[in-house]
Amino acid sequence: GKVQKFCGNETNKIPDFYSYGRTAAITFKSQEYTPGSRLTFTYQVTNCSREYNQSFGYLKSPGWPENYPNRIECTTILRAPDSHSISLFFSAFHLEPSFFSCHDYLEVRNGSSSDSPLLGTYCGNSLPNPIFPKNNVLRLLFKSDISTSHQGYEITWTSSPSGCGGTLLGDHGSFTSPDYPGTYSNNTD
Repeated sequence: GKVQKFCGNETNKIPDFYSYGRTAAITFKSQEYTPGSRLTFTYQVTNCSREYNQSFGYLKSPGWPENYPNRIECTTILRAPDSHSISLFFSAFHLEPSFFSCHDYLEVRNGSSSDSPLLGTYCGNSLPNPIFPKNNVLRLLFKSDISTSHQGYEITWTSSPSGCGGTLLGDHGSFTSPDYPGTYSNNTD
């Protein structure tokens, strides 16, 4: 599974952590006693809907790497800083396919509401192209029906004021040139 380490001299706020299954392991190590040092955290059981207020992250379907549950509906809001644009990259994707319409699907909207502009609805096992919405907020809706589940998806996202570049988290993933599969702009850095 994914391992994140945080130390006492961390200058950034530690983000909320969500497990993708029923178990999360937390290991605390101390090599020396320092007066006034302490650690506290809270946890709770929640549904699969999430809101991330951070400039980059890693997102997986519920139950990953096992199959996602049937009859599930999850809304995820990705909210980067106001002056940033998000870049969204798919590193794995396998939802129940269909010949005519998606039975299980991932819907991506450019904004935080259910009527924000639709960027795409995805199902099957073809890896979707990256998404460059030129916005700091995305809404992802994942729905599965009453039968046939698959592994789901792995997504990494980053953001920056220029709309390209940024930080990626995790031990694997993907990234592309800006606006892929379209052409990147001249003087891109």
